[in-house]
Amino acid sequence: MTLRDIRAVGVEVPMTYALGTSRGAIAKAPLLLVDVDTDEGVTGRAYIWCYLPEVMPAVASILNAVRDTVKGDPVAPADLYSKLSRRFALIGVQGIVRMALSGFDMAAWDALSAAAGLPLARFLGSQPKKIMAYNSCGLGLMGADKLADEAEKLLTGGFRAVKL
Repeated sequence: MTLRDIRAVGVEVPMTYALGTSRGAIAKAPLLLVDVDTDEGVTGRAYIWCYLPEVMPAVASILNAVRDTVKGDPVAPADLYSKLSRRFALIGVQGIVRMALSGFDMAAWDALSAAAGLPLARFLGSQPKKIMAYNSCGLGLMGADKLADEAEKLLTGGFRAVKL
């Protein structure tokens, strides 16, 4: 299975509660959706949290360079990582380069597991297991006066646990 294309689309997903950071509040999640297409018609998918909407075009541009470097190569994440680390060595494999390579790596693994017809955990040698889902939905971002009401809403919505 070889790489045919890499596509990236930026989206801003509204958040129920703004995330407070040192630079200010983030009211929309700036996500870059990454698709890795293969010659066998399998598409691997991942997303990258870009922190700022202005970063999405830069990460997408790096992904274009990734595509140009590995198009036609076998989907073999360790080999691809080695090749791409050499490709970007002069500018460094950190920051937006690391973000782009991480998103590509996740999508490549997703494509491999999809082609094998297995959940990613099983493909990587583990067994899927049931875990209790919880929701925090901004509980750590609000005042104590609102916590109980919001936690009750989350529990009413079907969650059996919340995280503060």
